[in-house]
Amino acid sequence: MLIGRNDGCRRPGSGKRAFLPALLLACAVASGSCLADLKSGLAQFDRSQYTQAIATLKPLAAHGDVSAQYAMGLASYNQLGMKQNLPDALHWFRLAAAQGLPEAQYCLGVMYARGEGVKASQSTAVAWFKLAAAGGNAMAYYNLGVHYAQGEGAYPDLNTALSYMMVAADLGLAQAGEKRDELTQVVGSLRTTAARRAADRMKAAIRRPTPVPLPGSDSASSSAKATAPTHSIQIRN
Repeated sequence: MLIGRNDGCRRPGSGKRAFLPALLLACAVASGSCLADLKSGLAQFDRSQYTQAIATLKPLAAHGDVSAQYAMGLASYNQLGMKQNLPDALHWFRLAAAQGLPEAQYCLGVMYARGEGVKASQSTAVAWFKLAAAGGNAMAYYNLGVHYAQGEGAYPDLNTALSYMMVAADLGLAQAGEKRDELTQVVGSLRTTAARRAADRMKAAIRRPTPVPLPGSDSASSSAKATAPTHSIQIRN
């Protein structure tokens, strides 16, 4: 059975208005000129106007806006309007992750899995993926399925791997459906039924983002008071 990992962080703009729906969430906590700047910066980012977006969003990120922090992490990682800067990407993703943003937590899992800007640690990657999965990130569920199937950063457990793949597929991730079917053939019908029950419990437990401790960090980052956007991400290969 071949199970491949798709553990990149998607940049926004691949045919979708990636950030604009998130503005509805951001509007609930911002006001006045800050809200106008946030809308303008995220719209620029969505239109691939990265240099302008960075100039607008960086001050907001420094003042704790989670949407802006996440955008700065993407820009730093994906070379969007700047040279790639992995330490900066780690910094911004950590700040956003500390506020409970699943997509930032997912990106940190990717960076630990790949050893990008940090010492590689599959167990820390799994910890971040679990936090992101608890917030409903489909790619985090997928990668947890891979880690448990292959015994990387977690004890090998095909039942648990299947449950994670089931949730990822239920959340609309096409490649997860393929891996779910492969695992189903391996574990058999009885274990598949048990995995389905476990997957349903996982889905029922998906939560709204909340501030969390930081796996792999010596100290927790300070949190701010903006609400997190919810679109998914992937790094360019």
